[in-house]
Amino acid sequence: MEPPKEDTNPAALPAKRVALEDPIDKRVKLLGGVYTEPLDSKYARSDIHQAALVYATELQNIFKRNKVDTGRAIAAIDAVSQSYRIAVDAVMLPYVRTGDDK
Repeated sequence: MEPPKEDTNPAALPAKRVALEDPIDKRVKLLGGVYTEPLDSKYARSDIHQAALVYATELQNIFKRNKVDTGRAIAAIDAVSQSYRIAVDAVMLPYVRTGDDK
């Protein structure tokens, strides 16, 4: 028995691509402010912000006490900032309104 062959018909590709548009659409809508955020989510965002600030401040203190490569220190702080933004998106994405929401 042969395994089923993958559909290589170019006409079938757009249908497969549609599945990728929903997550992208949600992120674009998040940037556009199309979401309804419950109070718990606002508290979570505040907690994430505080955690990122504590971590970045601790890194800054370590960098001040030690000889460090400035470029890598900046990259480390930028990574904390990026992690903060990703975590906030993780909390908010479930509340993005899509076309299916009423």
